[in-house]
Amino acid sequence: MSNSEGSALARTRGVDRFYNPPAVRRNQQRAQQLQRPLKSEARVGSLEKETTTNSNESTLSVGSSSQPETVNLTNLDRFMSSVTPFVQAQILSEPKLKGGRSPEVDGNSYFVLGDLWESFREWSAYGVEVLLFINGNESVKQYYVPYLSGIQLYVDPNVLRNPHEDGVDGASNHSNLMNVNSEQFGRITLGDKPLMDSSSDETEVCNSPGSLVFEFFDWDQPHFRPPIVDKVNSLASQFPELKKYRSCDLLPSSWFSVAWYPIYRIPVGSTLKSLEASFLTFHTLSTHPRSKSDPQFHISRGEKVHGAGSSLKISLPSFALASYKLRGSILSPSGDSEWQQANSLVQAAENWLQSLKARHPDYQFFVHHSSRAI
Repeated sequence: MSNSEGSALARTRGVDRFYNPPAVRRNQQRAQQLQRPLKSEARVGSLEKETTTNSNESTLSVGSSSQPETVNLTNLDRFMSSVTPFVQAQILSEPKLKGGRSPEVDGNSYFVLGDLWESFREWSAYGVEVLLFINGNESVKQYYVPYLSGIQLYVDPNVLRNPHEDGVDGASNHSNLMNVNSEQFGRITLGDKPLMDSSSDETEVCNSPGSLVFEFFDWDQPHFRPPIVDKVNSLASQFPELKKYRSCDLLPSSWFSVAWYPIYRIPVGSTLKSLEASFLTFHTLSTHPRSKSDPQFHISRGEKVHGAGSSLKISLPSFALASYKLRGSILSPSGDSEWQQANSLVQAAENWLQSLKARHPDYQFFVHHSSRAI
């Protein structure tokens, strides 16, 4: 089915685009056939440490780090921790310091977008495991699959391309991409769109000028969407920089969102009702140094790591969130404080999108169909 056909179906009145029992069964059968042990990617223990930083900032952590689970986390906390991508960190080349010491990685680290998309490969195939608790003591493992929902890349208008890195003539290739994308990918926009200022506290990240060089928003129904890695490969065939950009070359206004749909849980239980909650998470794509601000990175647990000898990963925790059919699900907030937490994440998403004047189809659907602003 073509993208346009999927888009038309997604906009058909009365169609519930986010409930797809056949897809659930297909994933269950696939998992059983593979008979592959599902590995938990949950990093619940590190959540509280990581959230001490600015919510829309990346976090640098030791890849092998693990911590005991904290009992006062909500199920929503556990979900957000579990779906946080960890990407291989790269170190900017710098001369060694006096005495032969290498510079600390905190302010000199970045990731390549291609490595970010690869970090979703296993989750796309098997789902990400989220350990949840019912009534405070009974535990279940619920699995979600990710799909690319939206993305915007902003760069310095004076450095739109870096042709010497890939040997491509930037100006001519950029013009060709605009023509190809306008014909084959009607939901992709390429160009030099100036970034507007915003006075919102939550969107301070967007107050620097920048040029929008790429954006994509998916309109298709979930069961028509390819795995996130396949989707990126398709988009990158028209815009190769989608896998080549470094996070340090992108402005802080660069971001992407992931739609998470449930596939199954262990134990299965007698009903799929509690499986219906879907989520939309928002993540930054930039490690660009900010003026009047400390470096974005820190080492989890206060560790000091020097050089590139250790295996380091950069985490991209969600700074905003929207949900669909959250009420009544396993992850449904149980009190006013938890609802306040959930609603504040939705408001953060609203502020972010408004500051960028971005129209996000999944976000609009989630919010419109939510019974309590989430």
